[in-house]
Amino acid sequence: MPWDTSDVDRHNKGLSAKQKRRWVAVANDALKRCQDAGESDCEGRAIRQANSVVSKANETEHLALVVEAQIAKADDSQQRLFGWASIAVHKDGTQLIDLQGDAIDIEDLEEAFYDYVKEAGGMNVRHDGPVRGVLIEAMVFTPEKIAALGLPADSLHQGAWVGFHVPDRADYNLIKSMNCFMFSIEGTGIREPF
Repeated sequence: MPWDTSDVDRHNKGLSAKQKRRWVAVANDALKRCQDAGESDCEGRAIRQANSVVSKANETEHLALVVEAQIAKADDSQQRLFGWASIAVHKDGTQLIDLQGDAIDIEDLEEAFYDYVKEAGGMNVRHDGPVRGVLIEAMVFTPEKIAALGLPADSLHQGAWVGFHVPDRADYNLIKSMNCFMFSIEGTGIREPF
């Protein structure tokens, strides 16, 4: 059940028109991701996430980007994990709205991700603690790169794909046992109205 701004007051009263648009974007994106993952209580989870985002919405120009995406492949024998680190635009052409109700353009993601690869390339757990893995694969798929690969425009997300090697078996097992098989790339930016 995709929501529109006329549905918002049933779930969260007193929001501005801008907050309602943000609520709808977050709720619809969360619902789609939950359903695509085959999880349960998707509508309730999407509503709670949207309510949380608008209640914590910071109307300043600064934003924190936190995007989570499922690990797409794990190679247990090599202790390697692969998946989308950040998606700007879904392959169906819809803009991804992050947990704070913000979106990032693919051009901005591309530049930010190159800086991450040059400066860090490390992996830790929940943005805390020691580096537990090293970056072994990275590519930002832009429309131009997707076309250069000879693929249809709707064949891949526009986003950053990564692979990490986790050398310590205990760390690898810890990451896999956390039941939150996700990459999460964190950064900062300047918020612009959309």
